[in-house]
Amino acid sequence: RGGWSCLMWYGGIIGFANALSSAGFFSWLAAQFGVIFETTFIGMSPWLAMLILIVVNVVAHYVFSSTAAYVSSMFPTLFAIAAAANLPGEVTVYAMASAALYGSVVTQYSNASGPVIFAGGWATQGQFWKYGAINAVLSIAVYMTVGWAWWGILGLL
Repeated sequence: RGGWSCLMWYGGIIGFANALSSAGFFSWLAAQFGVIFETTFIGMSPWLAMLILIVVNVVAHYVFSSTAAYVSSMFPTLFAIAAAANLPGEVTVYAMASAALYGSVVTQYSNASGPVIFAGGWATQGQFWKYGAINAVLSIAVYMTVGWAWWGILGLL
């Protein structure tokens, strides 16, 4: 029963995501982020600008049902914003890729394993959202403290 539930549930989410993608929703959403943040980061601390981009990166996963769709839609915009804010390119790539990984576990539909775990009854939707948010906050804290310090030691900042 869990397998069929997963198949139907995931199929519906992917179908919905494909319909949104075909309608241009994800491109529109990425463009809206670009408009909102285009001038926001001018003169801002690189640390704060990176933190904001990482949070936007993770929170945006709540409206995407596929990490691949998310990366292909949002990354060009996030990287353009980072370039406009004069953020270090290499650090931005590492930070955005990492945030995409831990952002992909914030919901039961964000990556391929989520529906399997959810449909199998291993975790409820509330547990997914609660523990996904906790994981994201802790990951952001680690990346913006330990990671930032390490990138400084490596000379990337």
